Amino acid sequence: MLKKKNLIAPVALIALIVLYHATPLSEPIQWFRVPLIKAGSPVYRAARAIRQWENGFFHARALAQRVTLLEQSVSELTYALAGASGSADPPQEELAAVTIPANVVAQNAAGSERTLLLDRGTEDGIAKGAAVATPQGVFVGKIISVFTHTSLVRPLTSSESAVAAQTSRDSRVQAVVRGQRGLSLAMELIPQDAAIREGDVAVSSLLEENTPVGLLIGTVATIAYDEGDLFKEAALAPFISLGDIGEVMVFSPVSRVGE
Repeated sequence: MLKKKNLIAPVALIALIVLYHATPLSEPIQWFRVPLIKAGSPVYRAARAIRQWENGFFHARALAQRVTLLEQSVSELTYALAGASGSADPPQEELAAVTIPANVVAQNAAGSERTLLLDRGTEDGIAKGAAVATPQGVFVGKIISVFTHTSLVRPLTSSESAVAAQTSRDSRVQAVVRGQRGLSLAMELIPQDAAIREGDVAVSSLLEENTPVGLLIGTVATIAYDEGDLFKEAALAPFISLGDIGEVMVFSPVSRVGE
């Protein structure tokens, strides 16, 4: 009984197909189909137009949000550059000459954040915000805390680190280098028309406070840029691993010399 019920639907479908092609029913059906298609075409076209408008609206909204974020980045960079250029810091040549030798006596790692402990402090002329580099001129990081006989350095690879940088080949290429989870470096806010390429060397910029120009940061490994973006971004390969750092030199502000 169940088998017979299951066969009713297929048999009925086949019968309708045969009737449509083998009897005069096809002509009335065809006569009704044409007006239905003509009546439905405007509705279909209107629905398609509404769908296209909806897609365009949401696309324009997303694009506007993206432009707003990029404009905010430009404003932040402009503000930072204006503040740096208007500061009354000592000349970079003097900063480069005022160095205090120190040793890394310990490293502390908490998650992706890592600090280096130096055996020099306030009694040795170390000041907060001073730049730290290896004797070979590799930029290590900045002093973030100073004690009587010791001080802490935040390395460039820290996620909390951000310094002004340029390329050694063209000082007009100004950008910001940020740490990536304590492991690597990213060069951000590179102007879209900047002449930067893989293998270029990123160095400290004149715009970085209490830091001599030209300290080595890293080499450009890859460059990312999408059509329409205002800035490029580059991944940098650091010149040195934190585990290999022993001796360093601290660039103390000139005003502290002789105190």
